[in-house]
Amino acid sequence: MLWVDQPVGVGYSNGTPTAINQEDIAADFVNFFQKFQEEYDIKNFRIFLTGESYAGRYVPYISAAMLDKNDTEHFNLSGALMYDACIGQWDYIQATLPAYPFVQQHAELFNFNQSFMGELQHTYEQCGYKEYFDEYFTYPPSGVQPPKYMNYSECDIYNMIYAEAFTPNPCWSPYKISQTCPLLWDVLGFPTDLAYQPGPATYFNRTDVKKALHVPENIDWELCSVESVFVSPNPGPEQQFDESPNPTEHVLPRIIEATNRVLISNGDWDYLIITNGTLLAIQNMTWNGELGFQSRPKTPINIDMHDLQYRAVFDAQEGYGDFDGPQGMMGVQHYERGLMFAETFQAGHRQPQDQGRVSYRHVQWLLGEDDHL
Repeated sequence: MLWVDQPVGVGYSNGTPTAINQEDIAADFVNFFQKFQEEYDIKNFRIFLTGESYAGRYVPYISAAMLDKNDTEHFNLSGALMYDACIGQWDYIQATLPAYPFVQQHAELFNFNQSFMGELQHTYEQCGYKEYFDEYFTYPPSGVQPPKYMNYSECDIYNMIYAEAFTPNPCWSPYKISQTCPLLWDVLGFPTDLAYQPGPATYFNRTDVKKALHVPENIDWELCSVESVFVSPNPGPEQQFDESPNPTEHVLPRIIEATNRVLISNGDWDYLIITNGTLLAIQNMTWNGELGFQSRPKTPINIDMHDLQYRAVFDAQEGYGDFDGPQGMMGVQHYERGLMFAETFQAGHRQPQDQGRVSYRHVQWLLGEDDHL
């Protein structure tokens, strides 16, 4: 397993960003990866790409660049796994459009007053979100979704919710809406959407960690880069100065069709990338001859594996040894035409951190060890 801190401009990297699109990022990656394989003589392996969040854009474009190489010795792409991934139009489809139904679904966690809920409902209906959602969030799809653009001055319901969520719960996190106070120490320095480091240094800025990774002592690691990794004058579809089209338009279907082993998973407590928004993006994607999923995801994900992470803790407490057993139903799954979708229960944006056993099942499927989750 290889963890890559990329693109240029993030983490430990000390180069100057020059990319204007995902194609530039992908070219940098495949050039590095081929040199890495040659340096350590690790050619002729199956390659699986994984990532989270904005990697919903990185992974498909890097995968496409690998396919373009037509070189299975170095780039035998065999599948991809993406968590809470930005694969479609994030601002409108994956975040704003499903935001109010998401709040309704998890009303007890947001705890908004009736007046604010009424304001949200009015915005949801008056701005056309309800009409669009009702028409296109169907199985099978009702048709190709027309492009939409955000009216931030009057219809920014997503950020209305975001700002208000901190009122009843100052420790609220869009990454995991169930999080409450106190703010806990985080190894990366971001326990919520707030930078908070009351204890020791961020893990990757520790002297011993830098030494182990052969990183120059003078380089400071940042979870979020200070400068943009894209330098285009055009803001692009995601307003990140990344000019590339959304992956659902071309590259993601290509990866699915080339491997028939792509898994997209969403945590049901994630507000940053909302589950129904991801599903709506999938319903506007054509791959292997059809548009979207023909049936709604509903097959249970049953976790029959016992816990390993905290077994010693439970065993050490008299009478608790048998409590930490199989989890049972921890999500739903759906597979069509090479694409697997999974919704993970009781998980936020960082699924492997929240539900390790479910994520392990995802990896088993990705590697072809099982045909279902």
